[in-house]
Amino acid sequence: MDARLRLVYDFLDNDLYENALFVTERLHALDSDNSSWIHLMSLSCLRLGRVALAAEHSRERGLSGHHLGCSYVFAQACLRQKNYSDGITALRQAQRLWTDDHAVSERFAPDLAAVNRLLGKLYKASGDVKSSIASHVAALEANPFMWDAFTDLCDNGVQLRVANVFKLRDSSNNKADHGKLTKSAPSEVNATNPAAKANSLRPGHSFDSGLREAMQQPFCISRNDAPVGDENMDTTEPRNLRSVSGDIPMGYSGIAIPSLSKKRQRSVLDAPPAEVSSGSTRKENDVFTSRYASSSLTLAPQRRSARLLNQTAPSNGLSDRSTTDSAITRDALKRLARPRNPVRPIERKTSALNRAANAIRSSTAGATRDSKTTGPSSPTPAGKSAHPARLTSVAAAAAALDQEKLQALMNLLLKLGTGYYHLSQFQPQACIDALSSLPSEQHMTPWVLSKVARAQYEMMSYKQAKSTFQVLRKIAPSWLEDMEVYSTVLWHLKDDVELAFLGHELSDDHYLAPQTWCAVGNSFSLQRCHQEAIKCFRRAGQLEPQLAYSYSLLGHEHFEAEEYGEATTAFRRALQVDPRHYSAWVGLGRVQERLGQGEKALKYYRSAEKVNPNNAALLTYIARVLEKMGKHRPALSYLRRGTELEPPENLGSLIRLQTARLYLRLGQPLEALRDLQLVQQMAPDEPSVHFLLGQAFSMSGPAKRGEALRSYTNALSLDPSNETIKDAIMMLGGGH
Repeated sequence: MDARLRLVYDFLDNDLYENALFVTERLHALDSDNSSWIHLMSLSCLRLGRVALAAEHSRERGLSGHHLGCSYVFAQACLRQKNYSDGITALRQAQRLWTDDHAVSERFAPDLAAVNRLLGKLYKASGDVKSSIASHVAALEANPFMWDAFTDLCDNGVQLRVANVFKLRDSSNNKADHGKLTKSAPSEVNATNPAAKANSLRPGHSFDSGLREAMQQPFCISRNDAPVGDENMDTTEPRNLRSVSGDIPMGYSGIAIPSLSKKRQRSVLDAPPAEVSSGSTRKENDVFTSRYASSSLTLAPQRRSARLLNQTAPSNGLSDRSTTDSAITRDALKRLARPRNPVRPIERKTSALNRAANAIRSSTAGATRDSKTTGPSSPTPAGKSAHPARLTSVAAAAAALDQEKLQALMNLLLKLGTGYYHLSQFQPQACIDALSSLPSEQHMTPWVLSKVARAQYEMMSYKQAKSTFQVLRKIAPSWLEDMEVYSTVLWHLKDDVELAFLGHELSDDHYLAPQTWCAVGNSFSLQRCHQEAIKCFRRAGQLEPQLAYSYSLLGHEHFEAEEYGEATTAFRRALQVDPRHYSAWVGLGRVQERLGQGEKALKYYRSAEKVNPNNAALLTYIARVLEKMGKHRPALSYLRRGTELEPPENLGSLIRLQTARLYLRLGQPLEALRDLQLVQQMAPDEPSVHFLLGQAFSMSGPAKRGEALRSYTNALSLDPSNETIKDAIMMLGGGH
């Protein structure tokens, strides 16, 4: 490799961007026709934050499509400058260069997955959702480890087979090897070696015609479409993952392990997990404790990949909602309070993984001894190894070890992806179940805790969500993601002290973060200071224009201040950022309902229901509008659905109370009595409950008049000034 290139690469690798920019400017002046200097110069500008200068340097070569690196840097600059059409044009012009088969000297040339990921961002920012989804699918086809492409698909509401997304393919395996190759010493690699070129790694990027056609309708793809990839591959999936309707089949191809026979593959990759000896007193999954005691052990620590593969399946208790939704929180709290006492060393059975590692060491040592024994008296022909069969076996075992590490990481991403997918589909209990099946050490990570807390928030389990967020704050005080949700949880709990403290903490450490201003705004909102809260929510939107949650909070605050025009504007702005932000749809419906526009309110509520059909409070809004429109039977069906979702106790009481009122209007007092008696147990001091009980008893016939009078009397004692109750008592007495 050119020594000048190596110098620039060293500067870029060590974050010395000013030096890289200065040197590349000098080299570009000496050789202005060399596209590599233009690419590295514009890349240095981009990393320094000089976006306009990066776009200026790379524009000509980027738009021509003759150098993929220049096109990629120019497209990145266009994304930041919101010049989306030019960025898309630059990448499309260089489409013939999209490949993973780059020369070793092209260190910073993007691979196929990176190009498709950037193209997906540009399409999404320009409003072309279908093309954005197609590009993100292509990125995952090229590299299933492209996590942010997966999360973008989930956020767009795309139906996915998660098990098909996170599967190792040839391209992902080769991608790892290629990255390892290019980050080694460049001078020691012969890029023009025919043998090396024969082993060059090409992507498995191939869409079949079915997926190409499916991309035209990304939101309604038939589940009968065959998965993309090798038709001889076994595509059997778990039943619960195949049951999702309208999903995009993610293609894959087989995993090729170089120089490894099928028998050896089974012996290395399908080996049983290591077992703990019967003499050990440590709990089977107590990984967190062993982490701190590892320094006192004399045995070699187990590989992380083996730990991930040795995790057992989740217990049957994960399906129990009462125990699952806070399992991760309790586990994290116990680990925070647990003393870090050393544990006894653990003897493990020798696994196939360890045997393969020992084989590598012994083979290498044997080859060294043999070479020393042979000495100069028995020269080896040039270019040939003394033990080709043994070295081939060593290389195969090393490849199997690398493959097992990647597979362990892929299994972890599958569980994380399943949890995130369920959360994006507003299936919070399924999300918690998936994240609970993770290895125990993953439960303590900030990302997992924040997603569990969000799922608990969607289930309206606000106390449990608060506990989970508190654990997150202890583990990672600087974590900002989902802090706006935490402040809303505290708002629902009316915890003004904790909410004010959260706002002060975030203001001290992250003054310019939008989550900070959402928390401060929620604190003002809880104190009924609407104008101050509105200022805070506006500030959050200014700091991060793509945070739909801040606009939604702003709209609800305008609604509470009876500023319905401003509220409508804020909700519409939130939907421009995220069309799946169902809280904004609900806000628009509440505005129209308050203005007496029942039909429009019902339209907005049903739009929210399409996004999140599992929100019990939303179902009560729809039932309320239908009741006002005289559609009692449809309203009852929505209320029954809300009851089946097992909402929190206070919301469940309101749903049953609303159901009983509808039954009374339909002349069904016995059905109303069943719901009212349950509500009475949960809210014995609510006068409206006793009043409705009196109405139900009075409608049940003369035999129930005494119980009706007793219920009316209880209601009047709880609300002595209520004239409606007094009139009902007088009518009951007159009828008697």
